[in-house]
Amino acid sequence: MKKVIRTVSGDITPEQLGFTLAHEHVIQDHCPIWGDPDLTLKDEGEMIGELQLAVKSGIKSIGELSTVDTNHDLDALTRVAKASGTHVIGSTGWFFGQHLPPLVHEGDVARLAEIMEHDVLAGTAMTGARAGVIGEIGWSAHEALAAEKKVFEAAAVVHKRTGVPIYTHTTDGTLAPEEVDFLTMRGVDPKRIAVSHMDTNASVQYHLAVAERGAYLSFDRIGNSQDLTDDQRIDLILRLLERGHVRQVLLGQDTARRRDLAGRGGRGYSFLVYDFLPRLRKAGVDEQSIRTMTEENPHEYFAFAPPR
Repeated sequence: MKKVIRTVSGDITPEQLGFTLAHEHVIQDHCPIWGDPDLTLKDEGEMIGELQLAVKSGIKSIGELSTVDTNHDLDALTRVAKASGTHVIGSTGWFFGQHLPPLVHEGDVARLAEIMEHDVLAGTAMTGARAGVIGEIGWSAHEALAAEKKVFEAAAVVHKRTGVPIYTHTTDGTLAPEEVDFLTMRGVDPKRIAVSHMDTNASVQYHLAVAERGAYLSFDRIGNSQDLTDDQRIDLILRLLERGHVRQVLLGQDTARRRDLAGRGGRGYSFLVYDFLPRLRKAGVDEQSIRTMTEENPHEYFAFAPPR
């Protein structure tokens, strides 16, 4: 079957995806969970402007990983994507920890799988927007909750039925290898798994443990020095490239706060283009490797052959 990239605006070929930020947020609302209005991105006009700036910098596509319980809105994403000229890959699934709603705690794997499969294959009633990835779905730090494992179980079921890729969330730089193992033991090809926030853990061995399992490593906190500095991220990427893992690295910024937006004085979605990539080049990373991480790897990871 022919593989496609499933965006909220419709299916496209992998070649059409172009330069991609693999892990971002565009329409979401974490405020009900965390009580922080800065974690709300809902103004469609504002987000259109932000993505238009991204397009001007050469960014063509965005993996939008806001889940059901963080109040994602595939219909709003469709309007923003079309108005800004951006390919946006929308998601399905449930986040982790205190985000998880009663439905996840009380429902069974079959019910959760049914909901996610509907998002991937049928889409919304209003615009027909469909999800092109499951995630980010995650585990709590150091030990997964039963409800979190249930979401992973359901994600594996939906992946095997549809081929849709799975993007996981890690907390405090823990459990990345364990997340990959959990999914692969349930029949998910590791090449269909991307693990978020790898760049919150400075251990090279931690990164190699995921790389050697065959999954993608998502460096998606670029520009955020809360956990590691960008210099540390560059060093980790260099270590992975030295060991032949260039085809397993995805890049993004995990933009999630109003203060991150360019129109509010933040770094905007183009920080990676204007700041981080020049620093990678200065560190000795060649153009082909950069193209692999920003174009070829997202094309391979997000592409799947959905059932007709």
